[in-house]
Amino acid sequence: TTETFEWLIKVFTEAMNMKHPKVVLIDSDSEIAIAVSIVWPETHHCLCLWHIFQNAAKNIRHVMNKKTGFKESFANCILKCEVVRYSNVCGHK
Repeated sequence: TTETFEWLIKVFTEAMNMKHPKVVLIDSDSEIAIAVSIVWPETHHCLCLWHIFQNAAKNIRHVMNKKTGFKESFANCILKCEVVRYSNVCGHK
């Protein structure tokens, strides 16, 4: 639950001398995203690449397997994008 993740993040913060990260990579669990936003409102959270690729494989496998070059184009789009500032990529807290 969100409350459980809030507790976990608070305990982690205490263990880290009340410091919190500027950016945290999470999976697509909305409960974690909400908890991060509540406990660390200034911290940006982004999806990790592994989860992006896992979700793509799960949800658009039919396109990846049938459309020639799609896997490579998708990977290039994700991996070779120019990142100017992480906030431009993540865009949310």
